Amino acid sequence: MKIKEIPKGYYLLAAVALILLIIFVFVPMLKGYGMYRQMKAYGVPEEYLGDMQGLKDKNSGLTSSLDGMTMQRNQLTSSLQESQTTLESTKTSLETCTTNAGKAEKLCQQLSDSLAQEKSDIQADLTSCEDTAEGVLADAAKQLCCIKKVFDSSITGYKIDDDEIECVSEGGVAISC
Repeated sequence: MKIKEIPKGYYLLAAVALILLIIFVFVPMLKGYGMYRQMKAYGVPEEYLGDMQGLKDKNSGLTSSLDGMTMQRNQLTSSLQESQTTLESTKTSLETCTTNAGKAEKLCQQLSDSLAQEKSDIQADLTSCEDTAEGVLADAAKQLCCIKKVFDSSITGYKIDDDEIECVSEGGVAISC
């Protein structure tokens, strides 16, 4: 029996198939095995090694969540800066108001002291005037009643009711003319 000779085209076809098999099967298999060994060397648990797509999806979800949180943090930071600016402005206004209130309180106290002194002076003047008025009224009553006594000898004194002088025969303030 004679072995048939295989045509050269089949060798070429077999070589191309072998190259394709190496490129599409063995190379990825070797790369995957190399990555498997590296991950095992880093201490990644076995259950994670089989579910790489799940981990990639989880990583993608966590990345988008991190982006959202970063945006929230930036908004909160901006809001915090605005609040700090408002707080500083309010603090400055409060200090100004406190200073003005202190000045106003001192001014009110000075005015109150001045008015109290003026009231005291006016009351002293009023008392002096009342004493003087009573003295003048008493002198006028004496003189009036003394003049009336010349015409009516029964008059012995005077009374003053509601700033009216009344010459009396009994009681009242005695007069000597």
